[in-house]
Amino acid sequence: MFSYFHTKKAAFFNIALLFLIVATWCFFYMFPVLRCLPNHFLNTVLTEDELLGAEMIPGGFYQTEYLMYGKVNYAAIPSLFGGSDIPFLDKTYFRMNDDEATYVLYASADMLEEMSDWFSFGAVNVNELPLEVRAIRLGGGDRYLVTSFSTSYGSLNRGDLGAYMLSISVVGLGVEVALFLCFLIFVVLGIKAKRRSGV
Repeated sequence: MFSYFHTKKAAFFNIALLFLIVATWCFFYMFPVLRCLPNHFLNTVLTEDELLGAEMIPGGFYQTEYLMYGKVNYAAIPSLFGGSDIPFLDKTYFRMNDDEATYVLYASADMLEEMSDWFSFGAVNVNELPLEVRAIRLGGGDRYLVTSFSTSYGSLNRGDLGAYMLSISVVGLGVEVALFLCFLIFVVLGIKAKRRSGV
C-alpha cells in the first residue's frame, strides 16, 4: 500500500504555490482601485479640452483626475460576475461620444439599485441623456476609473464611490494578507517536511 503522499515536501510547496497564484490573481483585480484611492482626497480636475490636449499624466502615487461630458454609446457588464456584487469583479464598462476611451464603474448592488431610479445603462434612450463623469486614467492606455457619475436627474458622488472603494480595498487587503500568510506557512512546512517513501 502506498503512502498518501510520496513526498510531503512537494505537497506543501504545491499548496503554497496555489495560495500565491490566488493572491496574485486577486491583487491583479484590486490594483486599479488601490492605485487610485489617494485621488479621492484631491480636488484637481481638468476639463475635457485640457484632457484632449494633455500629452501625459503625472505618474507616481497620485493620478490626475479628469472631468468629461458626453453620452453613453456602449455599455457592458462582465457576464461571469455581473450582478454578483462581488467586490472588484462586479463592475460596469461604458464608453461615451463614440471614442475609444473605456470607463470602469465600481459600485455596490445597493448603489446601482438606487441609481436605476434616474439612470440605467440598459435603457433604450441611454444615448440621449448627457452625463458628467469624473475619472482617473489607468496606466497609459484609454481606460479610466470613474470617481463620480452624474446626470441632471441624480448622481453617484465621489464621496460615496470613494467610501465604497475604500471599504472593499480594506477587505481585499485583508484577504491578501491572509493568503500571503498561508503561503508562508506552507513554505515553512515544506522546508521542514521530510521525504516519505512509499511502502
